[in-house]
Amino acid sequence: MPLADFQKQRCLKVMDKIQKYHISRMFSQPVNPTTDNCPDYFSKITSPMDLGTARKKLDNNEYETVEQWKEDMELIWNNAFTYNGPKALISLLAKEIQTIFRDLTVNFSSDADADWNSQFEKLKSEINSIIKTAPKINSSSKSSSRRNTQTSQQVNSSSQKVNSKKNSNLQNSASKSTQNNSNLMTSSKSSQESVPTQQNLSQNALPTTRAAAPTMTPEEIKTLTEEVNLIEDSDQVQQIIDLVKRMEPSIEGGADDDEFVLEIEKLKDATLFELRALVSQILGR
Repeated sequence: MPLADFQKQRCLKVMDKIQKYHISRMFSQPVNPTTDNCPDYFSKITSPMDLGTARKKLDNNEYETVEQWKEDMELIWNNAFTYNGPKALISLLAKEIQTIFRDLTVNFSSDADADWNSQFEKLKSEINSIIKTAPKINSSSKSSSRRNTQTSQQVNSSSQKVNSKKNSNLQNSASKSTQNNSNLMTSSKSSQESVPTQQNLSQNALPTTRAAAPTMTPEEIKTLTEEVNLIEDSDQVQQIIDLVKRMEPSIEGGADDDEFVLEIEKLKDATLFELRALVSQILGR
């Protein structure tokens, strides 16, 4: 017996959200050992799966339970871990998508009635919360508002009278200020002439301390990792690999870049800032 329509639509909505991420395109089609340059893929992976195949099975009502669908989805990420190793770049991308998928399906089950009731109760709770936090308006607050408005109008009227008197006094003193400003300009000019001598002394003085090398904060490293995960173009991914290899020649990696090990949090600060600049350039930021 296929999934209930309510459950099927929920699964399809999750797949729609997953496939909006750019990195999901790497898992959208079945692996081709020839074009994907992995001739031994099927010798290591006995149950291949991809997003396109899972969606097709969902559309064709081939799943009888939500758990079957979730198992196929998990198979996509686990196959990437198994073939490429947990530290490879493609595995990091798979881990990111896996986390998103699990967050979206944390309350999914094969019990259609329980799922529907769960969703209904969640919406009802959210509505009740909004109603409870709504501001209360009573007659006393309305009359208070009117009194405040009248008081504000009286204050504004008084302020206008005071300001008109101040403006007349300011106009009377304008001519005096103009004469004083001419004297100030002359004094300012003579002061500026002595500045270059002080600047030259500062430039010739030897520095007593050396600026500390910049470091990248954990939050910046996390942001950088997330932005690297957005890059899916193979040429751009290769640029990242080439940069890290050039900056960190001690990092292990096979002849095939698919086996390249990348742990962003362990890179040197100089490498991180170079990588930050390259990723910003690729993403046009």
